Amino acid sequence: MFAAAACKSGTEPTASYALCVHAQGAPFTPGSKGEACAVPQLIRSGQTRTVELEADIYSGEDRTAIVTVEFGPNGWTMALGGSSIPVPGQQTLTITVPDNAIPGDYQIAIRANSNGEQAILVFVVAVAAPI
Repeated sequence: MFAAAACKSGTEPTASYALCVHAQGAPFTPGSKGEACAVPQLIRSGQTRTVELEADIYSGEDRTAIVTVEFGPNGWTMALGGSSIPVPGQQTLTITVPDNAIPGDYQIAIRANSNGEQAILVFVVAVAAPI
């Protein structure tokens, strides 16, 4: 399993963002709102992986955000564990790479919208040939 981490943890610097979504264990760029997070992960063609997404806030009340897959590689199956994510809170994203996926790096983007604010998580998945 690989994961998406929050902006409001004790290990991340204080910034003026209100909403954030990114991958657990990913490097965090202050003020990035998740867009600059990079989670290089290796998946083999034909495999399925689950990603833990986490949303958080620096300011404002706890809330719920609508979460969607913004984009991903053609032919891949990406299923969110639900259409919303608690803020702060977690949600899953299950990714299935087709058997015929060509080895290389692929981008996936997740969007969270809440109370007129949005955060976009873009991360890279590296695909290797099947064994």
